[in-house]
Amino acid sequence: NAVSKPMPVPHPELWRRSLPTASKAEPADGERKKNAPFWSFLTPQCKPDTDPVLLNDVHVQFDDPATGARRLLEHCGVIHPSYRDDDDDGSSFPLPEISMAEEETVKHLAAALSYFQSVAAPPNGPQNVQCIGRIVSTVGSAGIKCPRWHADHVPVRLVMSIIGPGCEYIPENVSEEERIVNRRALNNLDEDDTRKANDIIVPPVSLKDAKRRINGEDERIIHAKEVDAVLLMGTGWEDDAITSLRGERVERRGSVLAAVHRSPVLSPGEERIL
Repeated sequence: NAVSKPMPVPHPELWRRSLPTASKAEPADGERKKNAPFWSFLTPQCKPDTDPVLLNDVHVQFDDPATGARRLLEHCGVIHPSYRDDDDDGSSFPLPEISMAEEETVKHLAAALSYFQSVAAPPNGPQNVQCIGRIVSTVGSAGIKCPRWHADHVPVRLVMSIIGPGCEYIPENVSEEERIVNRRALNNLDEDDTRKANDIIVPPVSLKDAKRRINGEDERIIHAKEVDAVLLMGTGWEDDAITSLRGERVERRGSVLAAVHRSPVLSPGEERIL
C-alpha cells in the first residue's frame, strides 16, 4: 500500500523561488486557493496553519503531465510564464525563453506527475486521466500540515518532498494480529490532543512488540527522505477481503489497507517544499 522511489531534483535552488517570505501577501492567483478546504477534504482531522505569510499553496488540474508541470511551476513562481497578457487589447505575447535549468526542472516535475498518473489511471482505460497536482511551499510550522496519523480519503496519492524532510508512513498490510495501527481509531477518533491521538492510533506498546518480533532489524515507521516520491494508497482503493477460489473452497488472502502517514516534525524556520 506504499511504494517509494528516489527522484533526484536537478536544480533545488530554483524551487526556493516559491518559498514565502514575510513580505509576500496572500496569493491572488485564481489557481491558488486557501489551504483549509483542500486539506479538510482529504483528512478531516488535520488542522491547517492559517498564517498566509508562511505558506504558498498552488494546485492545478491536468491530463497532460508536461502542461501540468509547467503551469504549476509558473503559478508558484519557480519559472516565469510563457505568455503575458496585454492589458490594453487583451492579447497575449510570448516572453523570453526559460533557461536550460528551468526547462530541466519542468521535465523533472512532469516525470513525477506522469509517474503518478500511470498509477492512478485504470488498467485498461485511457492513461491521460484528469489529476490534481499541487505544490506547497512553507517555512517553519506551517509545513506541519497533518501531524496526526491518518489515511487519505482518495484512491491514491503521491507525496514528494523537493526540499525538506518527507512524510512519515507505515506500509502496513499484514494480518490483524500483527498490525500496529489501531484501524478503529484511525480517522474516527474524537481526541483534540494530537499527541494523545497518535498514541491511541499507533500505541507505543505495539511498536515495541513489533520490533521484538523482527529482532529490531526493521523499522515499522518509515521516514521518507528528501526527493523520495512516495505513492500512498488511500481509502478509495481499500478492499476488505481479497479472495480466490480453489476448487470449492474460498480462500481469504487478507486485506488491502490504506497507507497511514503523517507530517514530520520541523524546526522553526525550516524550509519545506512538497
